[in-house]
Amino acid sequence: MPFVTEDLWQRLPKTPKQASIPSIMIATYPIPVAGWAQPDLDRRYEEAQAVVSTIRKLRSDYGLTKQRSAVYIACSSSSLARTLKQLSADIACLGTCSEVVLLEGDAAAPAGCSVAIVN
Repeated sequence: MPFVTEDLWQRLPKTPKQASIPSIMIATYPIPVAGWAQPDLDRRYEEAQAVVSTIRKLRSDYGLTKQRSAVYIACSSSSLARTLKQLSADIACLGTCSEVVLLEGDAAAPAGCSVAIVN
């Protein structure tokens, strides 16, 4: 996708140093800034991504292409439940769900729901 990448790069605001570089093809590769790393945030999004992948697989397996079904999640740990609750809007958007409901304690999902284990 070099043409799309080049077009996007041309539209980005440039620093004075970057202004003299005519193309992304000859620009230096970006160097990561150590202070920007957030391993905890990365871990939390990886957990949410695993849930989204499972939701998408279930939707595909059952042929739910247009329906926006509710998703019920039971968590084995309170920290995972907190993470998924904080990211529930992202999970609903990326999983094409009408809502994400975290089940409290030993509560069961409504009858007729499909079940998949994420981890």
